[in-house]
Amino acid sequence: MCKGLDDDQVDEVFKQIKEELQLLSDNRRENSDESGILYDAHEKIRDILTEYNDTLRGRCAVCLEDFKDEDHKTLEKFSDRQDLVRVDTCFHKYHLKCLYRDWFMQRKIEKDEFGCEIIYKIPKHKKCPTCRRVVNDSEIDYIKSEYSKHPEVNDHAY
Repeated sequence: MCKGLDDDQVDEVFKQIKEELQLLSDNRRENSDESGILYDAHEKIRDILTEYNDTLRGRCAVCLEDFKDEDHKTLEKFSDRQDLVRVDTCFHKYHLKCLYRDWFMQRKIEKDEFGCEIIYKIPKHKKCPTCRRVVNDSEIDYIKSEYSKHPEVNDHAY
């Protein structure tokens, strides 16, 4: 139901929704007015989810670092940050650099404990790192475009 949110965030959203629905129900009973309650409930739920989708709560599923750190303002929104991106269809959020690296950069060859080479190839079909859904061309183009527009996140450290 809640795209792009982890289990703790889903629990928090459900708690907020439950509280809002209880308030709506109580207000309607006091006024003996049941009309429009579904519309009002839909609006409240949409507002809660919209707010949650634009917060810095959570962490990047690639590097596992929190989106919010000491260097960024607490009132800042996800959409305010140029170094963060969202995969549109599933709403999963990432650092731009992490997602770009995952999809487009060759990893260095490593050796396992037996001396065999471990080669990580650039994936032919790009997938969301969280839900493993194959992403569409417009999502791929968006990530390429954002990465080329923001050289400050381009460090080639992989």
